[in-house]
Amino acid sequence: LVAGLGWGLGLGLALFALSALKSSLYYAKGMELDLGNLAPLWFVIPIPVVVIAFAALSARRMFARMDSVAIIERGKLSMEGEERKQKAERSSSHPLSSLTFYLRHRRRGILMVGSMALMILGVAFPVFLVSVVFDGMRPSYEYLHYMSEVSPGMGDALAPGVAAQIRSHPAVDRAVPAISLGFYAVVPPGSGTGVNVLGVSENDLPVLMERVGVPLVDGRLPRARTNEIVLSKAVAMNRGLSIGDSIGRPVQKDDDPLISDDIPTEMVLVGLLSRDDVWLGFTSLEYLESHELTSSRPAGLLVVPYKGREAELEAWLEQNLDPAQTEISTYAVKHGKAQQTALVMVALFAGVESVIAVIAAIALAALNHIFFAQRQDEFGILYAIGRSRPWLVFRTVRETGSVVGLAWLLGAAICIASLLAVQNAVYAPRGLSLNLANPMPWLFTLPIPLAVVAVSSGTISHMLRKLDPVSTIERRT
Repeated sequence: LVAGLGWGLGLGLALFALSALKSSLYYAKGMELDLGNLAPLWFVIPIPVVVIAFAALSARRMFARMDSVAIIERGKLSMEGEERKQKAERSSSHPLSSLTFYLRHRRRGILMVGSMALMILGVAFPVFLVSVVFDGMRPSYEYLHYMSEVSPGMGDALAPGVAAQIRSHPAVDRAVPAISLGFYAVVPPGSGTGVNVLGVSENDLPVLMERVGVPLVDGRLPRARTNEIVLSKAVAMNRGLSIGDSIGRPVQKDDDPLISDDIPTEMVLVGLLSRDDVWLGFTSLEYLESHELTSSRPAGLLVVPYKGREAELEAWLEQNLDPAQTEISTYAVKHGKAQQTALVMVALFAGVESVIAVIAAIALAALNHIFFAQRQDEFGILYAIGRSRPWLVFRTVRETGSVVGLAWLLGAAICIASLLAVQNAVYAPRGLSLNLANPMPWLFTLPIPLAVVAVSSGTISHMLRKLDPVSTIERRT
């Protein structure tokens, strides 16, 4: 009943929040948010089921070990109680240590450490996986560090005046005609990023490769007027391609619905480029201009600036070219869009993290409240022999902090081990890597232990204000 009420209340609050979001954000943007979608229910149904299952197993275990005779006789203890009493009578060389209580009551310590470690794992692990998506986006536009791309906004080609204006700018070293095709790199668990395949002339290709710093590591360069293509080695690995393989339609048919290559004709991979941090491909401009499926595509310009004047050229292109006639791709523009997407995801995870932190704080505060209620004699005696309330609060915070710190380390260790396993099994075969040095996922986990310590200390401080050490001593005497 309690789990069902909590489940219903949580769904109601979620529906209320989504309704507010729909009316304030989605409606203003002309977008629709389907509040009748039942798919999210499948993600929350396991929560009450798991709670009920654990409660049933715990109750069954408790009743299996219960000694009804000892309960009736009242003054006598079961064998389990005698064992517990013997353990409690053992003295400790550090009776006021932060870990003494939890070493004597290992089940409570394991419960707190285990639950906190799972919360840490549940936050950090998905953030690491999502961060791979943004890390995978960067190599796809990294070549724009060395050049900018200007494509016709409307019409079949750039206006002659626009092209002449670009070529005459003093920061422009070279303006290379190019036709772009789109390849796709898969980024698990369910995303990907587009990779530009640039059709350039045979004479311009070596110059661009030298400027970007992507030498040929295997195979050869595509010949003019042929359907040959070279790709970055990491991109070929991502799609499981080797030299001699064919890509494009209708040869390559991938069953993954997320893959949407924009290569309308068959092409043959003849070479691999270096640098895993730059995802790029090249093919013959002459072939694309002569093929019936690609000849109608408008050619743009790859604008190569003189070294050291990249920022100057980017600023000039963005400020002086008409956006109605041209589409400008610079590193600053692409990076800015990627950062905006990342900020949206960060805000989303921050909201989820806040909910988890509140849940963790309430749950651990409730456990501490129960544990403290069972330790009132201990704190009452310490207070009676001269320990101040601030000292008792600090001792409690120290205990909670020790357990929380241990839980955080355990959760981080499990997370890193899991990430290494995922890296070897999923990402390495795709030419991707998890950035374990990324501090952002770990920052998301910090509110959980901080909230738990803060709420626990506040709860214990409030209870200590009502503690009467005299009554504690009188009860024991």
